[in-house]
Amino acid sequence: MISREVFVNFFEKLFQFLASLKLAVIVIVSLGVLSAIGTIYEARYDATYAQKVIYHSPAMYFVMALLCVNLFNVMIDRLPWKAHHTGFILAHIGIITLILGSLVTKIYGLDGSMAIDIGQSSRYVMVPETEFSVYSSFGSGNWELLHKERTDFFMKPPKKFSQAFQLGNNKVHVKDYYHYARYEQNIQPSSEKSDGAAFRIQLQNANVNMSQWIKRDFKNSFDSLDLGPAKIIVQEMPYVYSSGNAVVLQPISGSSTFNYFIYTASKGGLTKKGQAKAGDMVELGWMGLQMRILKYLPQAREEIKFIQLERPAGPATTSALLVEFNGKDYWLALNSNTRIFNDSSVFMISYNNRRIDVGFSITLENFTVGRYQGTMRAASYASDVMAEGYGPAHISMNEPLKHNGFTFYQASFQENERGQPTSSILSVNRDPGRWIKYLGSFLIVLGSVVMFYFKRYRVKIFSKIQEVAK
Repeated sequence: MISREVFVNFFEKLFQFLASLKLAVIVIVSLGVLSAIGTIYEARYDATYAQKVIYHSPAMYFVMALLCVNLFNVMIDRLPWKAHHTGFILAHIGIITLILGSLVTKIYGLDGSMAIDIGQSSRYVMVPETEFSVYSSFGSGNWELLHKERTDFFMKPPKKFSQAFQLGNNKVHVKDYYHYARYEQNIQPSSEKSDGAAFRIQLQNANVNMSQWIKRDFKNSFDSLDLGPAKIIVQEMPYVYSSGNAVVLQPISGSSTFNYFIYTASKGGLTKKGQAKAGDMVELGWMGLQMRILKYLPQAREEIKFIQLERPAGPATTSALLVEFNGKDYWLALNSNTRIFNDSSVFMISYNNRRIDVGFSITLENFTVGRYQGTMRAASYASDVMAEGYGPAHISMNEPLKHNGFTFYQASFQENERGQPTSSILSVNRDPGRWIKYLGSFLIVLGSVVMFYFKRYRVKIFSKIQEVAK
Protein backbone atom coordinates (compact mmCIF):
# COMPACT_ATOMS: atom_id res chain seq x y z
CA MET A 1 0.00 0.00 0.00
CA ILE A 2 1.48 3.34 -1.11
CA SER A 3 1.41 5.89 1.66
CA ARG A 4 -0.19 9.28 1.16
CA GLU A 5 3.17 10.96 1.71
CA VAL A 6 4.84 8.96 -1.09
CA PHE A 7 1.91 9.66 -3.39
CA VAL A 8 2.03 13.43 -2.71
CA ASN A 9 5.81 13.41 -3.07
CA PHE A 10 5.60 11.77 -6.49
CA PHE A 11 3.13 14.33 -7.82
CA GLU A 12 5.15 17.22 -6.43
CA LYS A 13 8.24 16.00 -8.26
CA LEU A 14 6.22 15.39 -11.44
CA PHE A 15 4.80 18.90 -11.26
CA GLN A 16 8.25 20.39 -10.69
CA PHE A 17 9.56 18.54 -13.77
CA LEU A 18 6.61 19.57 -15.95
CA ALA A 19 7.13 23.21 -14.92
CA SER A 20 10.92 23.06 -15.17
CA LEU A 21 13.33 24.78 -17.52
CA LYS A 22 14.81 21.35 -18.23
CA LEU A 23 11.58 20.20 -19.91
CA ALA A 24 11.37 23.50 -21.82
CA VAL A 25 14.87 22.91 -23.22
CA ILE A 26 13.98 19.32 -24.18
CA VAL A 27 10.84 20.54 -25.98
CA ILE A 28 12.64 23.36 -27.82
CA VAL A 29 15.49 21.07 -28.94
CA SER A 30 12.98 18.39 -30.04
CA LEU A 31 11.00 20.94 -32.07
CA GLY A 32 14.21 22.16 -33.69
CA VAL A 33 15.32 18.64 -34.62
CA LEU A 34 11.89 17.66 -36.02
CA SER A 35 11.63 20.91 -38.00
CA ALA A 36 15.13 20.41 -39.44
CA ILE A 37 14.31 16.84 -40.49
CA GLY A 38 11.00 18.02 -41.98
CA THR A 39 12.79 20.71 -43.99
CA ILE A 40 15.26 18.13 -45.36
CA TYR A 41 12.42 15.75 -46.29
CA GLU A 42 10.47 18.56 -47.96
CA ALA A 43 13.50 19.47 -50.10
CA ARG A 44 14.32 15.85 -50.91
CA TYR A 45 10.75 14.68 -51.55
CA ASP A 46 7.82 17.13 -51.30
CA ALA A 47 5.57 18.92 -48.81
CA THR A 48 3.07 16.04 -48.58
CA TYR A 49 5.81 13.57 -47.69
CA ALA A 50 7.20 15.89 -45.00
CA GLN A 51 3.73 16.49 -43.54
CA LYS A 52 2.90 12.79 -43.29
CA VAL A 53 6.27 11.72 -41.89
CA ILE A 54 7.16 14.70 -39.67
CA TYR A 55 4.84 17.69 -39.35
CA HIS A 56 1.66 15.68 -38.73
CA SER A 57 3.36 12.73 -37.07
CA PRO A 58 2.58 11.43 -33.53
CA ALA A 59 6.06 12.58 -32.47
CA MET A 60 5.30 16.19 -33.47
CA TYR A 61 1.89 16.15 -31.76
CA PHE A 62 3.45 14.68 -28.62
CA VAL A 63 6.13 17.40 -28.47
CA MET A 64 3.54 20.15 -29.04
CA ALA A 65 1.37 18.66 -26.25
CA LEU A 66 4.42 18.66 -23.94
CA LEU A 67 4.99 22.31 -24.81
CA CYS A 68 1.42 23.19 -23.80
CA VAL A 69 1.74 21.18 -20.56
CA ASN A 70 5.03 22.92 -19.75
CA LEU A 71 3.59 26.38 -20.39
CA PHE A 72 0.48 25.66 -18.32
CA ASN A 73 2.43 24.28 -15.36
CA VAL A 74 4.87 27.20 -15.44
CA MET A 75 1.91 29.57 -15.06
CA ILE A 76 0.47 27.51 -12.19
CA ASP A 77 3.89 27.47 -10.51
CA ARG A 78 3.81 31.30 -10.34
CA LEU A 79 0.62 31.39 -8.24
CA PRO A 80 -0.43 33.65 -6.63
CA TRP A 81 0.06 35.93 -9.63
CA LYS A 82 1.27 39.50 -9.12
CA ALA A 83 0.87 42.52 -11.39
CA HIS A 84 4.34 42.07 -12.87
CA HIS A 85 3.31 38.53 -13.99
CA THR A 86 0.71 39.95 -16.40
CA GLY A 87 2.89 40.02 -19.51
CA PHE A 88 4.36 36.59 -18.70
CA ILE A 89 0.86 35.06 -18.33
CA LEU A 90 -0.48 36.72 -21.49
CA ALA A 91 2.44 35.47 -23.59
CA HIS A 92 2.10 31.88 -22.32
CA ILE A 93 -1.68 31.87 -22.86
CA GLY A 94 -1.06 33.29 -26.35
CA ILE A 95 1.28 30.43 -27.30
CA ILE A 96 -1.22 27.82 -26.07
CA THR A 97 -4.05 29.59 -27.93
CA LEU A 98 -1.99 29.69 -31.12
CA ILE A 99 -1.34 25.94 -30.91
CA LEU A 100 -5.04 25.22 -30.26
CA GLY A 101 -6.02 27.36 -33.26
CA SER A 102 -3.63 25.37 -35.45
CA LEU A 103 -5.21 22.14 -34.19
CA VAL A 104 -8.70 23.42 -35.02
CA THR A 105 -7.51 24.28 -38.53
CA LYS A 106 -5.97 20.82 -38.95
CA ILE A 107 -9.16 19.01 -37.88
CA TYR A 108 -11.87 21.21 -39.39
CA GLY A 109 -10.07 23.23 -42.07
CA LEU A 110 -9.84 22.65 -45.80
CA ASP A 111 -6.99 23.28 -48.21
CA GLY A 112 -7.33 22.17 -51.82
CA SER A 113 -7.74 23.29 -55.42
CA MET A 114 -10.53 23.83 -57.92
CA ALA A 115 -10.02 23.62 -61.69
CA ILE A 116 -12.64 25.33 -63.88
CA ASP A 117 -12.70 25.37 -67.69
CA ILE A 118 -13.57 28.66 -69.36
CA GLY A 119 -17.36 28.89 -69.69
CA GLN A 120 -17.89 25.98 -67.27
CA SER A 121 -18.89 25.69 -63.61
CA SER A 122 -17.61 23.73 -60.63
CA ARG A 123 -18.57 23.28 -57.00
CA TYR A 124 -15.98 20.70 -55.96
CA VAL A 125 -12.62 21.19 -54.28
CA MET A 126 -9.95 18.53 -54.69
CA VAL A 127 -8.04 17.90 -51.44
CA PRO A 128 -4.85 15.87 -50.80
CA GLU A 129 -6.67 13.04 -48.96
CA THR A 130 -7.45 10.00 -51.13
CA GLU A 131 -10.32 7.55 -51.40
CA PHE A 132 -10.96 4.18 -53.02
CA SER A 133 -14.32 3.70 -54.77
CA VAL A 134 -16.11 0.81 -56.45
CA TYR A 135 -19.00 1.17 -58.93
CA SER A 136 -21.14 -1.28 -60.89
CA SER A 137 -23.45 -0.79 -63.88
CA PHE A 138 -25.59 -3.90 -63.19
CA GLY A 139 -26.17 -4.01 -66.96
CA SER A 140 -28.12 -0.74 -66.98
CA GLY A 141 -25.38 1.49 -68.39
CA ASN A 142 -25.54 3.76 -65.32
CA TRP A 143 -22.84 3.41 -62.70
CA GLU A 144 -24.00 2.87 -59.13
CA LEU A 145 -21.68 3.43 -56.18
CA LEU A 146 -21.13 0.23 -54.20
CA HIS A 147 -18.35 1.24 -51.87
CA LYS A 148 -16.35 4.35 -51.00
CA GLU A 149 -13.65 4.49 -48.36
CA ARG A 150 -11.10 7.10 -47.32
CA THR A 151 -7.62 5.61 -47.61
CA ASP A 152 -4.05 6.46 -46.78
CA PHE A 153 -1.88 3.82 -48.42
CA PHE A 154 1.25 5.82 -47.59
CA MET A 155 0.75 5.49 -43.83
CA LYS A 156 -0.83 2.01 -44.14
CA PRO A 157 1.05 0.29 -47.00
CA PRO A 158 -0.76 -2.79 -48.38
CA LYS A 159 2.27 -5.03 -47.81
CA LYS A 160 1.99 -4.41 -44.06
CA PHE A 161 -1.75 -3.84 -43.70
CA SER A 162 -3.88 -6.29 -45.68
CA GLN A 163 -6.70 -4.44 -47.45
CA ALA A 164 -9.54 -5.94 -49.47
CA PHE A 165 -12.96 -4.75 -50.71
CA GLN A 166 -15.86 -7.15 -51.18
CA LEU A 167 -17.58 -7.28 -54.61
CA GLY A 168 -20.39 -9.81 -54.41
CA ASN A 169 -18.73 -13.21 -54.13
CA ASN A 170 -15.33 -11.75 -55.09
CA LYS A 171 -12.84 -9.44 -53.47
CA VAL A 172 -10.57 -6.71 -54.74
CA HIS A 173 -7.22 -7.09 -53.00
CA VAL A 174 -4.87 -4.12 -52.77
CA LYS A 175 -1.47 -5.74 -53.37
CA ASP A 176 1.00 -2.84 -53.54
CA TYR A 177 1.33 0.92 -53.43
CA TYR A 178 3.97 3.21 -54.95
CA HIS A 179 4.02 6.71 -53.49
CA TYR A 180 6.22 7.88 -56.38
CA ALA A 181 5.89 6.11 -59.72
CA ARG A 182 6.45 6.62 -63.43
CA TYR A 183 3.85 5.50 -65.96
CA GLU A 184 4.73 3.06 -68.74
CA GLN A 185 2.36 2.24 -71.59
CA ASN A 186 2.45 -0.95 -73.65
CA ILE A 187 -0.02 -1.61 -76.48
CA GLN A 188 -0.64 -5.33 -77.14
CA PRO A 189 -2.84 -7.26 -79.62
CA SER A 190 -6.19 -8.30 -78.19
CA SER A 191 -8.83 -10.90 -79.06
CA GLU A 192 -11.62 -8.98 -77.31
CA LYS A 193 -14.11 -7.58 -79.84
CA SER A 194 -14.83 -4.63 -77.56
CA ASP A 195 -11.21 -3.45 -77.81
CA GLY A 196 -10.62 -0.79 -80.44
CA ALA A 197 -7.90 -0.40 -83.06
CA ALA A 198 -4.50 1.12 -82.32
CA PHE A 199 -1.98 2.82 -84.61
CA ARG A 200 1.61 3.72 -83.93
CA ILE A 201 2.25 6.65 -86.24
CA GLN A 202 5.34 8.61 -87.14
CA LEU A 203 5.14 12.19 -88.40
CA GLN A 204 8.18 13.76 -90.00
CA ASN A 205 9.38 16.62 -92.16
CA ALA A 206 12.52 18.75 -92.20
CA ASN A 207 11.77 20.06 -88.69
CA VAL A 208 9.59 17.40 -87.07
CA ASN A 209 10.19 13.75 -86.22
CA MET A 210 7.81 12.25 -83.68
CA SER A 211 6.09 8.92 -83.08
CA GLN A 212 3.14 8.11 -80.86
CA TRP A 213 0.41 5.55 -80.28
CA ILE A 214 -3.22 6.47 -80.84
CA LYS A 215 -5.86 3.98 -79.76
CA ARG A 216 -9.64 3.94 -79.73
CA ASP A 217 -10.75 3.07 -76.24
CA PHE A 218 -13.62 0.60 -75.93
CA LYS A 219 -15.83 3.16 -74.18
CA ASN A 220 -15.45 5.80 -76.93
CA SER A 221 -16.56 5.71 -80.57
CA PHE A 222 -13.40 7.57 -81.60
CA ASP A 223 -10.10 8.89 -80.33
CA SER A 224 -8.08 11.87 -81.48
CA LEU A 225 -4.59 13.24 -81.16
CA ASP A 226 -4.51 17.04 -81.29
CA LEU A 227 -1.20 18.26 -82.72
CA GLY A 228 -2.18 21.93 -82.92
CA PRO A 229 -2.18 22.55 -86.68
CA ALA A 230 -3.83 19.15 -87.33
CA LYS A 231 -5.68 16.27 -85.71
CA ILE A 232 -5.19 12.52 -86.10
CA ILE A 233 -8.51 10.73 -85.58
CA VAL A 234 -9.28 7.02 -85.24
CA GLN A 235 -12.96 6.39 -85.98
CA GLU A 236 -14.90 3.43 -87.35
CA MET A 237 -18.01 5.42 -88.26
CA PRO A 238 -18.05 7.86 -91.23
CA TYR A 239 -16.37 11.16 -90.31
CA VAL A 240 -18.22 14.47 -90.66
CA TYR A 241 -15.72 17.23 -91.45
CA SER A 242 -16.19 20.65 -89.84
CA SER A 243 -12.93 22.59 -89.97
CA GLY A 244 -9.14 22.40 -89.70
CA ASN A 245 -6.58 19.91 -90.97
CA ALA A 246 -7.37 16.30 -90.08
CA VAL A 247 -6.26 12.75 -90.83
CA VAL A 248 -8.94 10.12 -90.23
CA LEU A 249 -7.87 6.48 -89.84
CA GLN A 250 -10.75 4.03 -90.30
CA PRO A 251 -10.17 0.33 -89.46
CA ILE A 252 -11.59 -2.29 -91.84
CA SER A 253 -13.19 -5.24 -89.99
CA GLY A 254 -11.31 -8.49 -90.47
CA SER A 255 -8.54 -6.90 -92.55
CA SER A 256 -4.91 -5.96 -91.99
CA THR A 257 -5.51 -2.77 -93.98
CA PHE A 258 -7.38 0.41 -93.11
CA ASN A 259 -8.86 3.43 -94.84
CA TYR A 260 -7.39 6.89 -94.49
CA PHE A 261 -8.93 10.28 -95.28
CA ILE A 262 -7.03 13.58 -95.37
CA TYR A 263 -8.88 16.87 -94.90
CA THR A 264 -7.20 20.22 -95.60
CA ALA A 265 -8.48 23.47 -94.10
CA SER A 266 -7.20 25.67 -96.95
CA LYS A 267 -9.15 23.57 -99.47
CA GLY A 268 -12.27 23.24 -97.35
CA GLY A 269 -12.47 19.48 -96.97
CA LEU A 270 -11.35 16.09 -98.26
CA THR A 271 -8.21 16.21 -100.41
CA LYS A 272 -6.97 12.62 -100.36
CA LYS A 273 -8.14 9.14 -99.40
CA GLY A 274 -7.02 5.54 -99.83
CA GLN A 275 -6.11 2.30 -98.13
CA ALA A 276 -2.88 1.51 -96.31
CA LYS A 277 -1.25 -1.07 -94.08
CA ALA A 278 1.49 -1.13 -91.48
CA GLY A 279 4.75 0.19 -92.91
CA ASP A 280 3.15 2.44 -95.54
CA MET A 281 4.03 6.13 -95.92
CA VAL A 282 1.32 8.72 -96.63
CA GLU A 283 1.98 12.27 -97.85
CA LEU A 284 -0.28 14.63 -95.89
CA GLY A 285 0.11 17.69 -98.08
CA TRP A 286 0.70 20.23 -95.28
CA MET A 287 4.11 21.65 -94.35
CA GLY A 288 5.80 18.76 -96.14
CA LEU A 289 4.60 16.32 -93.48
CA GLN A 290 4.72 12.57 -94.07
CA MET A 291 2.91 10.00 -91.96
CA ARG A 292 4.27 6.48 -91.62
CA ILE A 293 2.19 3.76 -89.96
CA LEU A 294 4.77 1.94 -87.87
CA LYS A 295 2.28 -0.56 -86.47
CA TYR A 296 -1.42 -1.32 -86.87
CA LEU A 297 -3.47 -3.50 -84.50
CA PRO A 298 -7.17 -4.02 -85.44
CA GLN A 299 -7.92 -4.91 -81.80
CA ALA A 300 -5.57 -3.73 -79.11
CA ARG A 301 -5.42 -3.46 -75.36
CA GLU A 302 -3.35 -1.13 -73.30
CA GLU A 303 -1.16 -2.67 -70.65
CA ILE A 304 -0.25 -0.18 -67.97
CA LYS A 305 2.46 -0.62 -65.41
CA PHE A 306 4.33 1.70 -63.11
CA ILE A 307 7.99 1.86 -62.18
CA GLN A 308 8.60 2.73 -58.54
CA LEU A 309 10.72 5.81 -57.90
CA GLU A 310 12.59 6.79 -54.74
CA ARG A 311 11.63 10.46 -55.06
CA PRO A 312 9.63 12.75 -57.38
CA ALA A 313 10.95 13.04 -60.93
CA GLY A 314 9.05 15.87 -62.58
CA PRO A 315 5.35 16.48 -63.26
CA ALA A 316 4.84 12.96 -64.66
CA THR A 317 5.42 11.45 -61.20
CA THR A 318 2.27 10.04 -59.60
CA SER A 319 1.27 7.58 -56.91
CA ALA A 320 0.01 4.19 -58.11
CA LEU A 321 -1.95 1.27 -56.75
CA LEU A 322 -1.77 -2.42 -57.75
CA VAL A 323 -4.99 -4.38 -57.17
CA GLU A 324 -5.93 -7.99 -57.84
CA PHE A 325 -9.35 -9.30 -58.91
CA ASN A 326 -10.07 -12.90 -59.94
CA GLY A 327 -6.37 -13.63 -60.25
CA LYS A 328 -5.64 -10.67 -62.55
CA ASP A 329 -3.59 -7.59 -61.66
CA TYR A 330 -4.71 -4.04 -62.47
CA TRP A 331 -2.76 -0.81 -62.05
CA LEU A 332 -4.41 2.43 -60.97
CA ALA A 333 -2.73 5.83 -61.07
CA LEU A 334 -3.98 8.51 -58.72
CA ASN A 335 -7.18 10.09 -60.14
CA SER A 336 -7.79 7.26 -62.59
CA ASN A 337 -10.13 4.29 -62.86
CA THR A 338 -10.27 0.88 -64.51
CA ARG A 339 -12.95 -1.68 -65.34
CA ILE A 340 -12.87 -5.22 -64.01
CA PHE A 341 -15.16 -8.11 -64.95
CA ASN A 342 -16.55 -11.31 -63.51
CA ASP A 343 -18.93 -13.81 -65.12
CA SER A 344 -22.03 -11.65 -64.70
CA SER A 345 -21.03 -8.06 -63.90
CA VAL A 346 -18.73 -5.23 -64.81
CA PHE A 347 -17.24 -3.07 -62.07
CA MET A 348 -15.28 0.17 -62.11
CA ILE A 349 -12.72 0.85 -59.41
CA SER A 350 -11.18 4.25 -58.91
CA TYR A 351 -8.41 5.74 -56.79
CA ASN A 352 -8.83 9.50 -56.45
CA ASN A 353 -8.18 12.57 -54.41
CA ARG A 354 -11.28 13.37 -52.36
CA ARG A 355 -13.63 15.95 -53.84
CA ILE A 356 -15.58 18.13 -51.40
CA ASP A 357 -18.74 20.03 -52.33
CA VAL A 358 -18.41 23.66 -51.20
CA GLY A 359 -22.20 24.11 -51.38
CA PHE A 360 -22.31 26.62 -54.26
CA SER A 361 -21.14 26.73 -57.86
CA ILE A 362 -18.54 29.01 -59.43
CA THR A 363 -18.64 29.74 -63.17
CA LEU A 364 -15.49 30.89 -64.99
CA GLU A 365 -16.73 33.55 -67.42
CA ASN A 366 -13.37 34.86 -68.59
CA PHE A 367 -9.67 34.34 -67.97
CA THR A 368 -6.95 36.85 -68.81
CA VAL A 369 -3.17 36.41 -68.96
CA GLY A 370 -0.61 39.21 -68.99
CA ARG A 371 2.70 38.29 -70.67
CA TYR A 372 6.20 39.63 -70.22
CA GLN A 373 6.98 41.74 -73.27
CA GLY A 374 8.36 39.69 -76.14
CA THR A 375 7.83 36.32 -74.40
CA MET A 376 5.07 33.82 -73.65
CA ARG A 377 5.89 33.84 -69.93
CA ALA A 378 2.89 34.75 -67.77
CA ALA A 379 3.42 37.95 -65.79
CA SER A 380 -0.08 38.00 -64.30
CA TYR A 381 -3.36 36.16 -64.67
CA ALA A 382 -6.87 36.59 -63.35
CA SER A 383 -10.31 34.97 -63.40
CA ASP A 384 -13.66 36.66 -63.85
CA VAL A 385 -16.19 34.41 -62.16
CA MET A 386 -19.84 34.29 -61.19
CA ALA A 387 -20.24 32.81 -57.70
CA GLU A 388 -23.64 31.46 -56.71
CA GLY A 389 -25.03 33.55 -53.85
CA TYR A 390 -22.34 36.22 -54.30
CA GLY A 391 -22.46 37.50 -57.87
CA PRO A 392 -19.66 38.54 -60.23
CA ALA A 393 -16.12 38.62 -58.82
CA HIS A 394 -12.60 39.23 -60.08
CA ILE A 395 -9.94 36.87 -58.70
CA SER A 396 -6.30 37.77 -59.29
CA MET A 397 -3.02 36.79 -57.67
CA ASN A 398 -3.36 39.57 -55.07
CA GLU A 399 -7.16 39.75 -54.88
CA PRO A 400 -8.88 36.60 -53.53
CA LEU A 401 -12.61 35.93 -53.35
CA LYS A 402 -14.09 35.30 -49.88
CA HIS A 403 -17.50 33.63 -49.83
CA ASN A 404 -19.37 31.39 -47.36
CA GLY A 405 -16.28 30.80 -45.22
CA PHE A 406 -14.06 29.85 -48.18
CA THR A 407 -11.24 31.91 -49.67
CA PHE A 408 -10.43 31.43 -53.37
CA TYR A 409 -6.94 32.43 -54.52
CA GLN A 410 -5.72 32.58 -58.11
CA ALA A 411 -3.07 29.84 -58.15
CA SER A 412 -2.36 28.82 -61.74
CA PHE A 413 -3.91 28.03 -65.12
CA GLN A 414 -3.80 25.48 -67.93
CA GLU A 415 -3.29 26.21 -71.61
CA ASN A 416 -3.47 24.31 -74.89
CA GLU A 417 -0.73 23.61 -77.43
CA ARG A 418 -1.12 27.09 -78.93
CA GLY A 419 -0.53 28.80 -75.58
CA GLN A 420 -4.19 29.79 -75.14
CA PRO A 421 -5.59 29.49 -71.57
CA THR A 422 -8.25 26.80 -71.24
CA SER A 423 -8.90 26.63 -67.49
CA SER A 424 -8.18 28.39 -64.24
CA ILE A 425 -6.73 26.72 -61.14
CA LEU A 426 -7.97 28.23 -57.88
CA SER A 427 -6.48 27.45 -54.48
CA VAL A 428 -9.32 27.05 -51.97
CA ASN A 429 -8.91 27.50 -48.25
CA ARG A 430 -11.22 27.31 -45.25
CA ASP A 431 -9.59 28.07 -41.90
CA PRO A 432 -11.99 27.98 -38.91
CA GLY A 433 -9.01 28.33 -36.56
CA ARG A 434 -7.78 31.57 -38.14
CA TRP A 435 -9.30 33.90 -35.54
CA ILE A 436 -8.07 31.70 -32.69
CA LYS A 437 -4.55 31.95 -34.15
CA TYR A 438 -4.96 35.72 -34.57
CA LEU A 439 -6.00 35.97 -30.91
CA GLY A 440 -3.03 33.87 -29.83
CA SER A 441 -0.62 36.03 -31.85
CA PHE A 442 -2.17 39.18 -30.38
CA LEU A 443 -1.77 37.86 -26.82
CA ILE A 444 1.88 36.97 -27.45
CA VAL A 445 2.62 40.49 -28.76
CA LEU A 446 0.62 42.12 -25.97
CA GLY A 447 2.35 40.00 -23.34
CA SER A 448 5.77 40.91 -24.75
CA VAL A 449 4.90 44.63 -24.67
CA VAL A 450 3.60 44.39 -21.10
CA MET A 451 6.71 42.48 -19.96
CA PHE A 452 8.92 45.16 -21.52
CA TYR A 453 6.86 47.89 -19.83
CA PHE A 454 7.04 46.27 -16.39
CA LYS A 455 10.76 45.67 -16.81
CA ARG A 456 11.37 49.36 -17.49
CA TYR A 457 9.00 50.32 -14.66
CA ARG A 458 10.83 48.07 -12.17
CA VAL A 459 14.20 49.46 -13.30
CA LYS A 460 12.95 53.01 -12.61
CA ILE A 461 11.65 52.05 -9.16
CA PHE A 462 14.97 50.35 -8.35
CA SER A 463 16.91 53.46 -9.48
CA LYS A 464 14.78 55.74 -7.29
CA ILE A 465 15.32 53.49 -4.28
CA GLN A 466 19.10 53.66 -4.85
CA GLU A 467 18.97 57.46 -5.09
CA VAL A 468 16.99 57.71 -1.84
CA ALA A 469 19.45 55.37 -0.16
CA LYS A 470 22.36 57.62 -1.13
